[in-house]
Amino acid sequence: MHVVLRSEKATGRYGLRLPKNWLKVDEIRKRAQKDYGIEIAEMVNAGKLLQFRLRAHRKEDLQNFLRVMTCLIAREITGAKKGSPFGRFWDGLSYTRVLKDPSSIRAVASYFRILTDALSAHRITPATAHHSFALWRFTPLEARAQAPP
Repeated sequence: MHVVLRSEKATGRYGLRLPKNWLKVDEIRKRAQKDYGIEIAEMVNAGKLLQFRLRAHRKEDLQNFLRVMTCLIAREITGAKKGSPFGRFWDGLSYTRVLKDPSSIRAVASYFRILTDALSAHRITPATAHHSFALWRFTPLEARAQAPP
């Protein structure tokens, strides 16, 4: 399954790629992954986007994983607590897509590789990474599967 979490508020000190925030996100992900038995094949942190290629054995486990992980990440990054609310951190519901066949899995893996390479080479910024996802999402599967590695 391909899962995307997006936050326009994840900029500046709330940016998900900042080293201190990246460590918090990774720690929360590992804990939630272990608690709910989710297998994460790949994860890309694009600053405003968190993208996962994962496998859940039960629907309830995936729901609980997403609920707990998004809540804890937002709370840790913003410092929100009882009596000191921050407001809505995530832009909306997570984007999820079931990867049914090997070609769709290869397409998502290829997209993750391209996005990771572009982010590490500074060809795109975290601020514009969500635009590349929007373009990729509406590209036919056949064209995505043939994308260069």
